[in-house]
Amino acid sequence: MFAVVQDAIAFIDNSVGDAGSLPFVRHEIQIRYNNGSFIDATFVDKESALAFLQGYQPPMIRPL
Repeated sequence: MFAVVQDAIAFIDNSVGDAGSLPFVRHEIQIRYNNGSFIDATFVDKESALAFLQGYQPPMIRPL
């Protein structure tokens, strides 16, 4: 479990599918909100899972 989206992205990006690892069947992602709501998502490839998670990153705020 990860507290922030960036940590989950880094884990998938750096750890999944490395040479010598077992075949990966699917990515299962659950996002839980503090109001009791949640989202379950399943992806068959790394790219789709990463794209989904990137949509939940906080916006980049640039100084004026």
